[in-house]
Amino acid sequence: PVSLSTMVELLKAVPHKNILVLGKTGSGKSYVGNLLLGRSAFSFSDDFESVTHSCQLEIASDPQTGVELRVIDTCGFLDTSLSPAQVKASISTFATLAPTGIHAMVVVIKKGRFTQDQINALIAIATFFGEDVWKHSVVVFNQCRMTREEVMALTYPESLAGYLRQWSAAGAAIFTVPWLNYEVGVEQHAAHGDVRAIKAHIAQRTTVYFNRQFQEVRERLEARARAAVEAAIPRLLDANQRLLDGVLREGDWERVVRAVQEENEEARALEHRLRQGEQQALEARLQVQRAEAAAAQAAQEAEQARERCQQVEASTRELVQLAHQQ
Repeated sequence: PVSLSTMVELLKAVPHKNILVLGKTGSGKSYVGNLLLGRSAFSFSDDFESVTHSCQLEIASDPQTGVELRVIDTCGFLDTSLSPAQVKASISTFATLAPTGIHAMVVVIKKGRFTQDQINALIAIATFFGEDVWKHSVVVFNQCRMTREEVMALTYPESLAGYLRQWSAAGAAIFTVPWLNYEVGVEQHAAHGDVRAIKAHIAQRTTVYFNRQFQEVRERLEARARAAVEAAIPRLLDANQRLLDGVLREGDWERVVRAVQEENEEARALEHRLRQGEQQALEARLQVQRAEAAAAQAAQEAEQARERCQQVEASTRELVQLAHQQ
């Protein structure tokens, strides 16, 4: 049976980044999610009434980096006072949508007056995910006419400046996205230099946010997958046996033998290609070793030549001194 661990490893083999987009209603988090995807996938509005009603996963391949972006838009996660059970349920949903962990927590803040509501949202993020969350975060100031450098240099208000220092110390990345006309297509805005910089940064991330709750969800999913596979095995074996019995009753031995022979030939051809690849790799390594040895020999000869030159120069100076003395 194929376990979820195996499926997770297969997912890891595909270049991808799991992105969780967080932000207060009205911050433009869904629109930022669309910018990352390069298409209109999440519903959004520029007012303070939530349009997102449930967590939503959308996937797109970034043509700039070739990395598959798996963007999760969140619903009301920071907008109300959630009970511990509701918080746990929400994080379990995130873990279900991203069993390999979160590569980037994209925290969207609408540029403007830094309010207590925004501070409470940031406190909630650190409370729900732990202070360690900031090193996995990408903070995006949306509708911001300032550059990233100008934002980082802010000293007022002190509450925002304090968070800027905290994010910088934790290793969080900070970006700005200028005001973009929502009536213009997302595809056009996705090519904006600031948006491309965010996606390029996320594509290079190697650390993953993965906590105990993510592990618990992964173990539950693995148990379910294992149970489903084990339940299906008897039916698959029975169907396979009926198919085999039907082939044998027809006496089509030649077709069975031919199929086996073709599979064996393909296996031998693959083994031959693998051996060729190994031989080429070995030859390349030998060439590198020979080149390194030649370089070392040349360096040694150059050092010897330098020493001989120094000896000649010393002898010349002695002869000159003797000539002056005479």
